[in-house]
Amino acid sequence: MQYYSDSELSSEVANNAYLKAGIYYIKITASETMDSAPTISLTAEGTANDVTDAATILVSENDYSYTRTIAADVLAIGTVLEGISITGTDSAGNVSTDVDPTDEATKEIYTDTVDPVVSAGADAGAVTEQFTQDATTSDVGGSGIASYLWTIQDPYPHTVTFGTATAVDTTVSAAGEGFYTVRLTVTDTAGNSAYDDATFTWGAVNVPIAAYSPISGATDVAITDDTATITFGGLLDITLLDTTKVTLVNNDGTETSVKGTVTVSGGDGNSQILNIPYTGLENSHTYRINIYAGAIRDSEGHINSAGVSYFTTVAAITEPTEISVTNTALVKSVATKNGEFDDGWRWVLDVTVPTASTTVAMSFDDLTGAGTISATNIRFYSAESSDHTSASPIVITTTAGRGAGVTWSGDMTLDTDLSASTAGRQIQITVQAAVPIGSTSGAYSASYDIQASS
Repeated sequence: MQYYSDSELSSEVANNAYLKAGIYYIKITASETMDSAPTISLTAEGTANDVTDAATILVSENDYSYTRTIAADVLAIGTVLEGISITGTDSAGNVSTDVDPTDEATKEIYTDTVDPVVSAGADAGAVTEQFTQDATTSDVGGSGIASYLWTIQDPYPHTVTFGTATAVDTTVSAAGEGFYTVRLTVTDTAGNSAYDDATFTWGAVNVPIAAYSPISGATDVAITDDTATITFGGLLDITLLDTTKVTLVNNDGTETSVKGTVTVSGGDGNSQILNIPYTGLENSHTYRINIYAGAIRDSEGHINSAGVSYFTTVAAITEPTEISVTNTALVKSVATKNGEFDDGWRWVLDVTVPTASTTVAMSFDDLTGAGTISATNIRFYSAESSDHTSASPIVITTTAGRGAGVTWSGDMTLDTDLSASTAGRQIQITVQAAVPIGSTSGAYSASYDIQASS
């Protein structure tokens, strides 16, 4: 028998070789003419690669082949030779069952499907002179490590020189400033390979921070989910290197993160803006954005300088439970005694009602002073109403006055809010008083009540 690496059975596998996961071919040569193709059984290290009485295929004369598939198996570490046995019947009817091939001891192989373990070592950070990259590697299998190779990864701004590129540890230097990624690839005797990367920055060139949004020191920032941004200076687009070097936390001492997934706006290499989504902000809290050196690099390999920014969210809004009149303005103080509302007195009331309020009603005492004018000469309306604006005001129809037990005016339906960011619903009510013909001239006043319903 003989292992081959190709289906043409021309490239022999070395004696007692270590084989990784893949497809191989076994040629079996019978000593005499067979009645039919023999079967093959294989016992391999681990659990994934045993074969029992698998069929072979006639190649020519007394040569037969079997396609051997070795699957990845964490237990196949190359310490135990596989076992091979053949079962077949010759042309005379003689049967050989589970017979070891005559050259099994030298031709059988080890299965090693486990990659080496490799650590390229700690990132060197900012350096200005040659340094040593100290890596650690191991191979859990029996095949052992066959080779080491240090390479520089794209993109890189200048040539990198390795002291010994084929050793586990090497010196490293760069021909110019910028950010670099080096890779150590380790391959074992079976051909399994693994790699790990390490980074360094050569020189002290940093990409400056041009602006934050919200701007540093911003106040009254809304607590709705949104995205903070950092815009970098210079003319070159950026690539995100390490999202852990960008933080957005509550500055109240808890350091609670509110950061989402950090990205470069438009994707790496397409802008100078770093997006930092946030969620879960609270009212009246200060938040801190930190970006540490090495979070991003520009297209020439320069990394960012560190920075910090703060912003404070809008104060919590306390929902009112009562009605309040925040301002009263007399906008028409001189009246004509002709019974016409447009020629009478006019006031504008700034009123806050609970947000849930959908209607407002009013009641008035008679106007008194130089004389008495019935409350039935009063009407009101609001631009925040859907049914009682200036074109269709509510006229007071009772002279029973105000207070407990009074009959209120009709309801005025509310459908807008003058300031949605202010607690409660903000409305303006315009009140008009007509002065009947023959009324006594002089000053008048009247008390009123407002009620709101939801």
